[in-house]
Parts: sequence; structure tokens; C-alpha cells
Amino acid sequence: QSLTTNDQQQKCFDLQSLIDHAFAWEPLVNENQFECDTCQTKQDGSRRMFLTSHPNYLILLLKRFVHNRLTGKYEKCLDRT
Repeated sequence: QSLTTNDQQQKCFDLQSLIDHAFAWEPLVNENQFECDTCQTKQDGSRRMFLTSHPNYLILLLKRFVHNRLTGKYEKCLDRT
């Protein structure tokens, strides 16, 4: 399966690449640093999601929101899919 988005450049994503992206390491740097519980200061780091067991059903959700790091809020993505 593939997903095509209609934005300024035509992009096509396959399901495996979307799953790989969702479970990839995410760097926590600059304005996206995490706050250390011990010293109460902002620190660089990384995080990753993973599954400890496979689900019986796979439900896919297309998140149509983009996180705005300046406001800290999610904004609706108005690009056509």
C-alpha cells in the first residue's frame, strides 16, 4: 500500500516507511530538549517508541496535525491527501 499527498511536491509513502518513521529515534535538542528531573535543567537527549508485543489488530490513524514548537500547540495540516 502507499499513501500519496498532494502538496507542492508529489510524495508517495509506503506503509513500511511510515512505520519506520514512527518508531525511529527522535533527537531532543534545541527548543525540543527535555527537562531533567534530577537537576531541573533542559538537556539534550533522544527518545523512541517501541512495541513489546504485536497487536491483534493494526489500526492506522493519519494524524493531520503538525506540532508548532513556537506555540507548543498542534495545528491542523491543511495539505490535501
